[in-house]
Formats: sequence, C-alpha cells, structure tokens
Amino acid sequence: MAVADDEPDRAEQLLKELPEYNTDPAMFWAQLYLKRGERVKALKTVQYRLFVLVGQTQSCLITMISEKMEPHVERALEICES
Repeated sequence: MAVADDEPDRAEQLLKELPEYNTDPAMFWAQLYLKRGERVKALKTVQYRLFVLVGQTQSCLITMISEKMEPHVERALEICES
C-alpha cells in the first residue's frame, strides 16, 4: 500500500522487514500425500502451487513490459518474445 500511496521510503522500510527467502512446503506436502497414497490431495497441492507460480510469472511479465520499466514499445516486445 505504501508504494501505491506514493510513500517509497515507507515501502522500502516495510520490504526490508520481510524475510528475503521463504520456503514453500507445497512440494513436500505433495510428496507426503503420495507416500500416503493420497493422490488427489497431492495433485491438488501441486496444481495450486503451479497456479500461484503462473500468477507470479504473469505479474513479472506485466511489470517488465510496463511503460515505466521499458518506455520503448519495440524493446518491450523483444523482451516478451525472447
């Protein structure tokens, strides 16, 4: 919200408070479910994780091609096509 409210210093402070790396246990859960023979739970866990990752990828791509990041439309298209 601080970024959206045009408070970059506050946004930086809040971002620095977040852990830099966090582990997502989804794949460990999926392996556990498979060992227990719970294939449907494992599949749903992996599907949800993939859904989240695709959403994050889409967000990154949209940010990369934004005019603020790359003001030259031709260059933005090159980035997307590579």
